[in-house]
Amino acid sequence: MTTSPNEASGERAMIDRLHSVLANESRRAMLDYFDGTPRETALLEDLADYLVDRREGEDARSYERTLVRLHHVDLPKLAAAGIIDYDARTHTIRYRGTPSVEKTAER
Repeated sequence: MTTSPNEASGERAMIDRLHSVLANESRRAMLDYFDGTPRETALLEDLADYLVDRREGEDARSYERTLVRLHHVDLPKLAAAGIIDYDARTHTIRYRGTPSVEKTAER
C-alpha cells in the first residue's frame, strides 16, 4: 500500500510536532514518570514533586515555578500533541502514550 503525498506530509508534521514537544527535558521526564509507575493518571502535584526531586538543590520557590510551568506550558503542549489528557480544573493528567511517542522519546 502506498502513502499519498498528503498522508506523508501529515505524518511528517506529526513527527515534527512530537519532536518539538519532546525536545524539553521536563516533558520527557514526565513520560519517565508514567513509564515508572503502573498508573495511567497523576495529579499536577505528583508530577511537580517528581520533577523537583530529580533536580538537585531545588527549593520551595522552584516547586512553585514548576507547578506554574506545568499548568500553563508543559501540560497544555503535551495535551495538544495528544500524549496526555489534562483537566486543568481538577489538575488531573491521564497518560495516553502510544508506541510512536515512546519510540520518539527514546531517541
